Amino acid sequence: MFKLGSLAGTNMLLQKNIVLEMGGYDEFALAEDAELTIRLTTAGYVIPVVAEARTWEQEPENLKTFIKQRTRWLIGNIYLLEKLVTSWSFWKKKAFHLSLQHILVYLLFVVLLLFSHIFLIGSFFDWFEPKYTAPVLFIWFMSYVVYTAQLFSAIVVDGKITPIKIVVGMVMYFTYAQLFLVLLTRSLVIYFWKRFVKREAINWDKTNRFKKNLQHAKG
Repeated sequence: MFKLGSLAGTNMLLQKNIVLEMGGYDEFALAEDAELTIRLTTAGYVIPVVAEARTWEQEPENLKTFIKQRTRWLIGNIYLLEKLVTSWSFWKKKAFHLSLQHILVYLLFVVLLLFSHIFLIGSFFDWFEPKYTAPVLFIWFMSYVVYTAQLFSAIVVDGKITPIKIVVGMVMYFTYAQLFLVLLTRSLVIYFWKRFVKREAINWDKTNRFKKNLQHAKG
C-alpha cells in the first residue's frame, strides 16, 4: 500500500556504496536491520521485497539461548526508539510509517499490555471497581482475534499450515506475548545500566548455535 520494504536481518543484500553513503552501520544499533531500514527510507531509497526468496536459519533450541537472543533484539529496538523520539529526521517522508509502527509495537503495545495486567490484578483484589460505558470484554476478544489472525495469515501465505501450528497460534497470546513483557523489562534494565550508567557501547551477544542440527541440515 505504501510501497515500503524493510531489511529482514536474514536473507538481505546491501550495496556497499549505499551503506557507506548512509554513514555505515550505527555501532550502538543491535537491531541494525531496523535502524538502517529507517535511515534508507528517510534518504528516499526503496527497499524491494522478493517474496519468492528463501533462506535457512537456526532458531534457539533452549530457553536460555532464546532469552539472550530476544534480549539483544529488544535492546536494539529500545535504542532505535530513543533515536525515533530524539531525531525528527526519522519521521520524514515514507519513514513516518515505519517509525510509527515501531512506536506502536514497542511502546504502545507494552503500555496496553501492562494496563491489562494491572486491571486484572486490581479486579481480583477489589482495589478498584471500574464502570464501563463500552463492551470492554468484546474489545479484548477482538484484540485476541486480530493477534491470532495475523499469525494464521502468515502461515497460510507460506503454505505450511498444520493442526499443531493452529493450536500453537491460538495459545501464543497467553505465552509468547506475555514473555515479551518480561523480556522487555529485562532489556530496559540492561540498556539503561550500560548505556547511561557505564557510558559504554553495548556488546553484540552472538546467538549460540547447535552444531548437531547444523550438520543435519547441511547433510
